[in-house]
Amino acid sequence: MMQKNKFLLVFVIIFYFIAILGNIIDQYVSFLSWADELSAILLFVLYINKFKKLDRYDRKILKLLFLFFIVGLIPTFLYKIQRDNIVLIKDIVLFSKFFVGITLSKFVIDDRKKNALIKAVKRPTKILIIIIFMCGILNLFIDLQMGGEIRYGLRCYQFYYTHYTFLVASTVFMLSIMLYKNSFYNKYSIMCLLILLFTLRSKAIVFVLIYIMLSIYKKKNVTLNFRSCMAFCVIGFWAVSGKISDYISWGYIICEQGYILLALS
Repeated sequence: MMQKNKFLLVFVIIFYFIAILGNIIDQYVSFLSWADELSAILLFVLYINKFKKLDRYDRKILKLLFLFFIVGLIPTFLYKIQRDNIVLIKDIVLFSKFFVGITLSKFVIDDRKKNALIKAVKRPTKILIIIIFMCGILNLFIDLQMGGEIRYGLRCYQFYYTHYTFLVASTVFMLSIMLYKNSFYNKYSIMCLLILLFTLRSKAIVFVLIYIMLSIYKKKNVTLNFRSCMAFCVIGFWAVSGKISDYISWGYIICEQGYILLALS
């Protein structure tokens, strides 16, 4: 049993850092881009091996996921948007991996194991946050070749990722680990928020604003009502409206933009 738990610990730690640094590693070892899909498949195999019944919440998630696929597949077949079945299968796997991972991981990792796993990844995560943060500070004053785009008169920061979006996603991932059994504001969460701001991406700035607003609500112990949720939506839409317009302006050149225009028309 101890050896089995040790294997699980090593596997989760390796997968965690592949998820965080996968885009960087993938520049040298390309097969790692499929690591999350393979992990979802492995979780499914482990679930079948244990075969525990899904609770009501999990069944609801899977039903909604199934409905999501039906809504997507019907117009795809009716209007022949995509004729290659292999591409359709790949898209289904890509969209479902997150939900499969969230739903089935708890059958493999119980609360006791979860605490041990998070504790194991916290220390190296702290080191990684410090390194990325320090490079971000230096990037403001010295061109470290960690981002060349200029916004608001400042150099955007992407560390060694191929795009700023990957740094944003990885930082949010690390922030979630730092928040486990911690307050909204500790030195590592603050560094993560600053890293997000260093990227100067619209989604990162919106995330930080919503994070601050939620922390204020939590501190004052205020329950979110419909008016508050609408305020969040308006602020978020206002912040990213320019980016949405820019994204759609590409027209039919790229598949995803074509889908958006077809939906709007």
